[in-house]
Amino acid sequence: MSGPNDKNPPKPASDHVFLGRQPIFDTRSNVVAYELLFRKASTETANVPDATMATSQVVIDTLTHIGTDRVLSGKKGFINIGEEFLFSDNLLLLPPDQFGLEILETVPINDSVIKRLHELKKRGFSLAIDDFIDEPEILAPVIDIIDVLKVDFPLVSRQYIETIYQKIGNKKVKLLAEKVEQHEQIAHATRYSFTLFQGFFYEKPMVLTSHRIPPEQASILAILALVLREDVRMEDLHQAIKPHVELALSLIKLSNVVGKNPNKKITTIKDALISIGLGNLRRWLYLLIAANASSKNPYSQSILHLSAERGRAMELVASQWKGANRPDPDQAFLVGVLSTMDTLMEINIELLLNELKLGQLIKDAILRESGSLGHLLSLTRFLQNDQMENIRHLMEGIPVPIDKVFDARTQSILWADEMMRSV
Repeated sequence: MSGPNDKNPPKPASDHVFLGRQPIFDTRSNVVAYELLFRKASTETANVPDATMATSQVVIDTLTHIGTDRVLSGKKGFINIGEEFLFSDNLLLLPPDQFGLEILETVPINDSVIKRLHELKKRGFSLAIDDFIDEPEILAPVIDIIDVLKVDFPLVSRQYIETIYQKIGNKKVKLLAEKVEQHEQIAHATRYSFTLFQGFFYEKPMVLTSHRIPPEQASILAILALVLREDVRMEDLHQAIKPHVELALSLIKLSNVVGKNPNKKITTIKDALISIGLGNLRRWLYLLIAANASSKNPYSQSILHLSAERGRAMELVASQWKGANRPDPDQAFLVGVLSTMDTLMEINIELLLNELKLGQLIKDAILRESGSLGHLLSLTRFLQNDQMENIRHLMEGIPVPIDKVFDARTQSILWADEMMRSV
């Protein structure tokens, strides 16, 4: 969704995530894998002062901030691995079916490294040797477990390529011509059994960007994920909220406004949870996510109000649905609120939906406006923009009286006003 934030000043780089990605091609110019690269900004190159830090950042950004679906697109991603990270258990966080390990040229092929590579191979990892320009005999202890040997083409001679072919070409290892920039290099590599290619001739590294979820947002998302569980207990919620003082105080304040017993003064987290119930707790958390999303966005309050209106209107219309394919009102509210998150949080919406572990119906409604929930989302967009012709056309497939729809619109505005005073 586009939003009215075109004039926003750029956010500091610390709010953003940058990840380089360069494709690896086969002999038919098909992308078969990617190399994932550390980046500190949206530039083609990066200064890497510390290999372990760079690798750690690539892993975190790929798994949590940008997301493997967007980064890998169904292909395997190779990550540069230095000697320190090679022996770290943090490496085991990577799913072997999605990631390959590209061993940097700075890693010595000694006894401990050989042992570690055999261990990782048994775990299912694909192994690649990066920027190889040494004598092939060095690889003898690991040549049978290496999947890809990357040869730095600009730094080697034609005679060296022939030597590589003679001594390694009959092994199972695939030869990759790296940093190729000319067609002649590719033709020469192909003659000597190179089947993989990477370099500017094909494509420069692309820089993927996303918005980092701040720690406070991550805490709210974790609590919301807990609330969405069918077997959630009040005690679990109490323990999850208790460490977050500001969140707890806000919850107590809310319970004294919209709680079941407005005449009773609420002063504890437990009483607040009981008073507002799970339904209002979910709604409150949705809105907190939106409210905290972009303090630097001058339009955030108006977008947040729009988000609250949309969610409540969708919930009310869903509750009046009399025909088949009736959408769940709680899910309708969630779809309405989350539909503005890309604008507020400057984050890839698919990453947020995956973070919340939401079902496909909700994802399809938000991403494609399909299904009953998607139709309700379209309807509320039209309502908020007074697009009467579109409303009448869409209402032909929504079994709700038109007067109920306009009542829901009015009630949603009043409800959003009330909720905004509590977040």
